[in-house]
Amino acid sequence: QAFLEYNVRRLRLFHRRLLGPRTTGQEYMVVTPDLDFRVEDFIAGSGVWSVRWLANPGEIPAGVDPNETYDFAGLSADERRQLVEDVYIRGSQAKEVRGLPAGGGVL
Repeated sequence: QAFLEYNVRRLRLFHRRLLGPRTTGQEYMVVTPDLDFRVEDFIAGSGVWSVRWLANPGEIPAGVDPNETYDFAGLSADERRQLVEDVYIRGSQAKEVRGLPAGGGVL
């Protein structure tokens, strides 16, 4: 999982993403707090100001005010596991469409 800080109207806001496999370059299949699944570019300059990689569910990056985050609300452990499984399935499908091997390890 990661927090992405977007360069939007000079507001500091970090958006949590649950990550699936890398599709190409710095693009990953993600699920957003709105439960949207999409391929997202993590390269700075693509609207992303910074990326904070996280290891633990619920973790907030050091130095980030929790009030400046857009996060998943009230996910149970089972719901989170299901979203992670779904994002990997969709990521594999996106890779197949691009003609890439469908596999992808856990980040």
